[in-house]
Amino acid sequence: MAQKYDGSAYRAPGRPRTAIEIAALVVRFATENQTWGYLRMQGALANLGHKLARNTIANILKRHGIAPAPERSRRTTWKDFLR
Repeated sequence: MAQKYDGSAYRAPGRPRTAIEIAALVVRFATENQTWGYLRMQGALANLGHKLARNTIANILKRHGIAPAPERSRRTTWKDFLR
């Protein structure tokens, strides 16, 4: 069977996922900076040369089980705040 018909060149539809390193950086920003929202993280990533949409950041945090900034800041303990 010819190679062009065997399905080896088939690619899944859709946009490729964000790089693992960038997703790890988003998660790190969210855990280290409890009050930062999506837009603040988007700006910090832009300063580092990574261009991500606000919804991409939201989806990464959702995938890792991290709540949006208002909920994260409500759960901040006094001890964590003083650090």
